[in-house]
Amino acid sequence: QLESTERQINAVRDIMNESNFEEMPLYGNESDKARAFMKIQEGCNNYCAFCIIPYTRGKLKSRKVDDIVQEAKRLVDHGFHEIVLTGIHLGNYGVELPGRPTLADVVKALLEIPNLYRIRFGSIESVEVYQIHYHITAFPRS
Repeated sequence: QLESTERQINAVRDIMNESNFEEMPLYGNESDKARAFMKIQEGCNNYCAFCIIPYTRGKLKSRKVDDIVQEAKRLVDHGFHEIVLTGIHLGNYGVELPGRPTLADVVKALLEIPNLYRIRFGSIESVEVYQIHYHITAFPRS
């Protein structure tokens, strides 16, 4: 592209100042329409001494609940009945969004989608499972 336009292309950006969630649909294997992967969170604000993620992925960024629900509906319409929610630190989902929605709020919204039979988490820390279990257990699925 540089040769065709003869102008400089800036393909590197400062992820530490990036605050928007980068959409990246992950629809799984077309031959196995049982499971789709959906990235709902990226980055981390913890800066643990042993971890490089905040420096390579940037600050925590979460996808809006409405956007998650809309993509989940599209996935179900395309034949997927199981969605795996993925992210670097799912337990911190939503802390930077207006209204501070939680992962439990995402799950509650997804439970309203007909024909979505299973919701899984790509990775979540054990101390964060309580929050989801506590909020979801009392929520009857219609």
